[in-house]
Amino acid sequence: MKRKITYIYLVLLLSAFSAFAQDPQFSQFYAAPMMLNPAMTGAFSGNYRFTGIYRSQWASILQTNASDRKGTPAFRTYSASVDFRTSKGFLSKDAFGFGLVMMADKAGAVDFGTVGVLGSVSYFKSLNYRATQFISIGFQGGVWQRSLNTAKLNFGSQYDGIGYNPNLPTDPSLYQAFDDKFLMYDFNFGLLWYMKIKNNGSNTYLGFSMHHLTRSNESFYRSGNGTNAKVPFKIIGHGGLKVAISDLLSVGPKFIMVFQGKQWQTNLGTDVKVNFYYGEHESDGFSLGVLYRIAGGDKEALWKDRSINSESLIMNAKVDYKNLQIGAAYDINVGHDKIASRSKGAWEIFVAFQGAFNKKKNKTLFCPHW
Repeated sequence: MKRKITYIYLVLLLSAFSAFAQDPQFSQFYAAPMMLNPAMTGAFSGNYRFTGIYRSQWASILQTNASDRKGTPAFRTYSASVDFRTSKGFLSKDAFGFGLVMMADKAGAVDFGTVGVLGSVSYFKSLNYRATQFISIGFQGGVWQRSLNTAKLNFGSQYDGIGYNPNLPTDPSLYQAFDDKFLMYDFNFGLLWYMKIKNNGSNTYLGFSMHHLTRSNESFYRSGNGTNAKVPFKIIGHGGLKVAISDLLSVGPKFIMVFQGKQWQTNLGTDVKVNFYYGEHESDGFSLGVLYRIAGGDKEALWKDRSINSESLIMNAKVDYKNLQIGAAYDINVGHDKIASRSKGAWEIFVAFQGAFNKKKNKTLFCPHW
């Protein structure tokens, strides 16, 4: 029992450290476009879009090493968004984008929670008279709430020599100036460039974003004890290329690089799409893909972060049908934690719907298919 209590406490500490070091991430990063880059607000071939994504992680570890029969819930991350794009901006070939995105994350045995609501605005500037090349700039602001359930905290001082005894007192100084629920304000910025290469659906894109520019205090210990843990800046670079290699087949290599605090990760991979209709590369189709995630961190840490670490292989699939997209992904652990997790990582599912207003009154602008 003592070993079990120690394990749960260790999981708590690790989950809190992980949340401080790096925000929750999606393997299907383009399925949550406004969380990836504010400049992607309105970056789709239409006038309105709805998206939703769900991720579950570490169930294989937590549910088999729990302090009760129900098991510790897996880490769960949700995001939903709606965004719009106008048919023109200050000039006829430009456009504005507007959006609202919500994200929630629940982690570990003490329900360590993060919930945020952010509003986004972007502007798309055409770089040529044919409107086949654009650059967009986006801004995003909102509020996050952090919380945890202190009633579920277990401490070594509550071990009575036989087992865990919740009636034993804890150190009262632990909760001085402690707030189990608080708000943080946030501001993000992004840039996106994309270009149509040919009329057969080939295109390319590059993006850059900076998050947490306000660097709010994310410590549960508030004023009065001198604790000030500022949210680390997060910098993201991402891009990709879609190339039609036949009338039915196209490939889409892509990447993302994320830096936050002393932690970093990179996803590299490609999708292969088979079109449902001959020669129509922007039409309905089925895609399969694989991504390889590597990560690293503090060179002075004791957690094997002194070199590049393989983390997971990500298998994903997606169906485009009319205005609807449905996708799923599964992470296969290949890193240091593969023994504990039995190579089981995370799974995700997303859905997106996009459409256009009456084309007699409004027109849509070119945007690449992610």
